[in-house]
Amino acid sequence: MKHIATFICLALLASFTFGCKAKDNGTTKGKASGKHAHRAPNGGVLVELEDHVANLEFTFDTETGTLGVLCLGGHASKGLVPKGEFLFVDVKAGDQTISVKLSGVANSLTGETKDVTSQFQGSDPKLKSLTKFTGTLKSVTLKGKEYKNVSFSFPNK
Repeated sequence: MKHIATFICLALLASFTFGCKAKDNGTTKGKASGKHAHRAPNGGVLVELEDHVANLEFTFDTETGTLGVLCLGGHASKGLVPKGEFLFVDVKAGDQTISVKLSGVANSLTGETKDVTSQFQGSDPKLKSLTKFTGTLKSVTLKGKEYKNVSFSFPNK
């Protein structure tokens, strides 16, 4: 029994020590550090803002024309609440540019309210049925640092 407990402790220690150093299989895009990348928790496009500081996950629903942004910590596993109550994204599809205002979304599972949240959504009828576009988040402040002109694309390249 003592050997089993020792083995479990060593396995847990190894997973905490080496868990984040594993190579990603390439399914996550964005500004990866080159060492490894994290996965977008909702299957969207994950963009790393700085190495292990913050990430943004961009999601898109073609049927409703809804664009979402989830602000995440350095390992893309916990939500981060940005400064401000709105985010603004410019979507470019062909010759057309669509400006989208994203508002906070409450989440009963995390206890976040629409005023204090890591999740934002916005929609525009012009976004419906788009299958390919690029986007630029104008600005977001996370952990006291402002990030400007954060770009992403759908589908993820």
